[in-house]
Amino acid sequence: EADINPYLPAGNVALSAFLSLPAADLDGPFSLEATIGSEGIPARGRFSGEVSIKPPGRRTVRGSFASNFHLQPDGKNVALPDFRMVAEGDGLMASIDADLEKVRFTGQVQIHKLSLPRWFGFGRALPPGLQQPMDGLIGEFDLFADVHGAEAWNLRGAVGPLAVSGYVGVKDFSAPEVVVDLDLDRANLDLIFPFLAKAGKYVPDPRKPEFDHSVLAPYPSLSPRVPDQNSPGIEVGYDVKVRVTKPRVHDVDAGTLEVRVFPVRAAGVEKTRVSFDRVSVLKGIVSGTLDIDEQAIIMRYDVDGAELGLLPENLDNEVRIAGKVT
Repeated sequence: EADINPYLPAGNVALSAFLSLPAADLDGPFSLEATIGSEGIPARGRFSGEVSIKPPGRRTVRGSFASNFHLQPDGKNVALPDFRMVAEGDGLMASIDADLEKVRFTGQVQIHKLSLPRWFGFGRALPPGLQQPMDGLIGEFDLFADVHGAEAWNLRGAVGPLAVSGYVGVKDFSAPEVVVDLDLDRANLDLIFPFLAKAGKYVPDPRKPEFDHSVLAPYPSLSPRVPDQNSPGIEVGYDVKVRVTKPRVHDVDAGTLEVRVFPVRAAGVEKTRVSFDRVSVLKGIVSGTLDIDEQAIIMRYDVDGAELGLLPENLDNEVRIAGKVT
């Protein structure tokens, strides 16, 4: 449904509409005001709108957006110099150039606050210790998106109190996998995984964020199955890689740590695997995996030459542990 104002001066357009997409449970008002460009002069204007999404069985999710725009005379390129979007307390601002002919978007995005577990299914699949810092991301990045995928390059921001840089993207929408590749200077793994802390030291379990609405990617009411009903359907995967230059674990400093977080399925149960390889700690080398689900954490380690005498437990006990372990 749309209304067009016929009483504006020549060359001006005003449009108000109410858009509805029942298949996606989405609707909301939209308005546009523009000055039509003449030969060689771009059209200029502003649009704004509100969005209401009602996921099945959950409350309505609401957001709003607005931007000025400059449409080039060829009608193929439009600039959005100050696009803003706010939804459920999260918000961003962007300067975007859109190639309408090639359906390609490039620009710079500033994130005022973004919760990955709020909007993305892969975020809620992560362990609480990783969900918590990803519940309030801030930063900026360079955007590239087209019909095939979307990528955030040169990411610079903060995960909780930690400065972070790197890349986030979904390269192929037809087989979606969220790829995260981040670099951090410091991180205390005991705060993320309290079971790694030294014996006798209390570290509170990380708070798992709670939300009273469904994720929007993948969206629950849109079937992920392809026409062949025998197909297992499209699943949104994730592959998180984090490099920490100065990690701390079990109350001791360690060498550069490279961690990979990804889903695995064992005996029909979906688990989150955290793997690391050849980390220098206690003057030895340690590799291993953590398999985490809602019921248990299974830890496997390969240790080569670790000095047990350097364990922090030795500082608090009369009985000391010594020797090397391989």
